[in-house]
Amino acid sequence: MRLLSATGCALAVGCALGDLFMPSTVEEMTLTFEGQTDLQVDSRTPFAITLRAGGEVVPNPRFELLIGDTQHVALAPSGDTLVGLKVGTTTLTARLESSILTDTAPALVTSLRVTGGGGPLLSPQPRVAP
Repeated sequence: MRLLSATGCALAVGCALGDLFMPSTVEEMTLTFEGQTDLQVDSRTPFAITLRAGGEVVPNPRFELLIGDTQHVALAPSGDTLVGLKVGTTTLTARLESSILTDTAPALVTSLRVTGGGGPLLSPQPRVAP
């Protein structure tokens, strides 16, 4: 009976070690931008970045967000709103913050365009003769 239990224990440990040393597989991760990419000067436009791993949404991921040209677009302090500043184009880069995936962390680059110039141009007022 002891031989049987010792064999069972060795078999269980062997299976556990096999799982431990098996190469792990990394599921495909994708980032998706959700929001408007055409902005207006002086507008505030909410957006979201979604992370999916193996087709499933990952809750509460952390991203590093970078604006290519901060003369055209700014990121609101909340990190979820774009502010149109000046007519032109720029990019928003979102990179997954991960201590495990340092060199291979997924990133997303989204092109942004800002149009509009604020208000209408003021025409000179006609002079009234005295």
